[in-house]
Amino acid sequence: MAIDWRIFTQRPYIKSLSLEEQTRLFYIANEKSIRYRSRSGTGPAGSSFPNNFSLNFDGTDDYVTAPIPVDAFKVATIRSFSFWVKINTLDAFTPLFSDTSSSSLFRRTNGFGVQNGRLRWALESLNVPTSVYIDTEKVDGTGTAPNIGDGNWHHVAVYNSVDSHTNKANIVNSKIYLDGNKLTNFTVNNGSASVRGMTGGNIAFGAGNTAGFSAQIYLDGLIDEFAYFTNYELTDSDVTAIYGTGVPNNLNDLSTPPTAWYRFEEGSGTTVTDSIGSNNGTINGATYSTDVPT
Repeated sequence: MAIDWRIFTQRPYIKSLSLEEQTRLFYIANEKSIRYRSRSGTGPAGSSFPNNFSLNFDGTDDYVTAPIPVDAFKVATIRSFSFWVKINTLDAFTPLFSDTSSSSLFRRTNGFGVQNGRLRWALESLNVPTSVYIDTEKVDGTGTAPNIGDGNWHHVAVYNSVDSHTNKANIVNSKIYLDGNKLTNFTVNNGSASVRGMTGGNIAFGAGNTAGFSAQIYLDGLIDEFAYFTNYELTDSDVTAIYGTGVPNNLNDLSTPPTAWYRFEEGSGTTVTDSIGSNNGTINGATYSTDVPT
């Protein structure tokens, strides 16, 4: 039986296949229900990769934790983040990621989410245990930016610049992107321009904190393709390449690949694999979903 090569390559011609190649493609079609061709991303250099699963968070108590690099002097090691999110319920404060304290609480002072219709990036200040933060323009459909709460998949990218004198994160010059668009920042409380950065030793996906011990909050939605970059600031062209046409791209094709990349392609179990390094994470309640950015 002849197989239309266009189904798998999206190219406008049919290639003759050997029996071995035909057998392999039949296996892919049967085992993946042809999800490979319908949910594949194409990277900036043209390489493709399967994207079959995301993680679903129930908004009640689901989260994922993974180790992050932290040094003794709280240097702003992690500078950039990239991920896809689909928010089911947009609350007054919807957490997307944070770090954890020594008592395993999600931290308000180090976290990223949607607060009062704006994306908020908060980091612990340099001298006191309170946060300094940046709010973006409105992303809830009331402004000109994309509506992150419309129930569709969106790409988010964040980066910190670093103070050349203290080598700490400089939140004043942070950039936040939504669907490839650089958002306008409104500095609400910049405190000290230099801040500690993410210092808890673990990053938490889908969870945050609004005040203290009793204020743990959780995402009602899905996350996919979460990555962070150490000692590298994503550029406008990087973000454009990552977002592409609205389908996840292969981050290994970037000139500077991420330090950690959680693809959530395991499909089962409680471990999320870092496809770049060894910073594997642990699932706490979140479940795999075949709902992915397409």
